[in-house]
Amino acid sequence: MLVQVGVEVAHERIRKAVGKRLEPRLAIVVAGLRFYETGRGLYLILAAISAALMVATKETWIMNGPVLVIAWISTAIYFWVRESLDRARPDQVPLADRWRETIDRLGGFIPLLTIALTAFAVFIVVSVLFYSSFFKNYPKGVSDGLRTLNLWRQRTHEHEHPWWQYIYWLVWEEGALIYLRNFIEDPDWYPDFFIIPLDL
Repeated sequence: MLVQVGVEVAHERIRKAVGKRLEPRLAIVVAGLRFYETGRGLYLILAAISAALMVATKETWIMNGPVLVIAWISTAIYFWVRESLDRARPDQVPLADRWRETIDRLGGFIPLLTIALTAFAVFIVVSVLFYSSFFKNYPKGVSDGLRTLNLWRQRTHEHEHPWWQYIYWLVWEEGALIYLRNFIEDPDWYPDFFIIPLDL
């Protein structure tokens, strides 16, 4: 029953995140992962289009973009720390060699740079298309879109909280999911007072 509740909560979160429309943040992550797995440039271009749609259609892109970058960096640091703690592996490859292997697997430095620049150009074109209403409002629409960034400079002091408030919210909102996930993976890890009795 505990496993079923955890799975249902996770599925409900996914359903809310995806909804009935395209979610650009999810599309960026999926396309980026597919590019990393396959090395096909089409996926990087799809990620760029998704990022441009996020910029053009979401007011909060200015927060969502950096959050995606922070999540990517945090994930890389997590895997680096996890691998560095597992020094018992004899097959551990140095980081520089893994970077070279990844670049070679994605086609080499020049093709990778070419597809990255192409994806950036696609990002700019799609953003300009949407901000200018498909060139009906060309110079003014793009400049107005850039001017909206000034709004975020004045909003930084609206949500002042103590330094621990965000940790409290994280534990309050996500604590049950983290507990259920860890309990499902290894139920013996928890002390007895954390175990929820299921014989109600």
